[in-house]
Amino acid sequence: MGEWEARQAAAAWRRVESWLPAHAPASFATLCPGAGEEDLAVAEGAFGRVLPPSLTALWRLCAGVRGGGPAVFLLDNWALMDLDAAMGVYRARMETAGDGLWKAHWIPFASYTSVDASSGLYLDAESGEVCWWGEFGERVPRFASLSVYLEETADRLEAPSLLPGLEPGLIDGGLAWGYRGDPPEGWTPLAG
Repeated sequence: MGEWEARQAAAAWRRVESWLPAHAPASFATLCPGAGEEDLAVAEGAFGRVLPPSLTALWRLCAGVRGGGPAVFLLDNWALMDLDAAMGVYRARMETAGDGLWKAHWIPFASYTSVDASSGLYLDAESGEVCWWGEFGERVPRFASLSVYLEETADRLEAPSLLPGLEPGLIDGGLAWGYRGDPPEGWTPLAG
């Protein structure tokens, strides 16, 4: 299952990454290069476990984003965390793990912005689910797996009118997600 999940996540990310240059060049410009094996080994040491294959596959292709607004382009307007940020959030959350608000098998990978990790998404290394965490300890399962999350992102980019809900659009040349009925300020939908 792990190898299949990794291939699926990598294929979905490649779809997202190939879509960005033509449609949201400002977001494409925020992508960091993939992580090397040494960086991934450091991350595994920090997380105290072998990384889930899907997350390893993603970080091998893109080890996060840099910059502000255009970097917040993952589905539901999240920024892909770089390894240092993910390890920092993990360390900070584990320091307060005694309060029951964080588990050792939760690996953060996306945050509110590239510099604000008060909320974000984590991959549950035991169940494989992608869950949301909030700044006040809230936890909500969102997607069955990282590959499902990345596939839905790619599907919504390639065929936005086929799925209800959030639509891709642009703010200052960067990909941003919104609803036509309640668009974010400065947002222009991409689909007619």
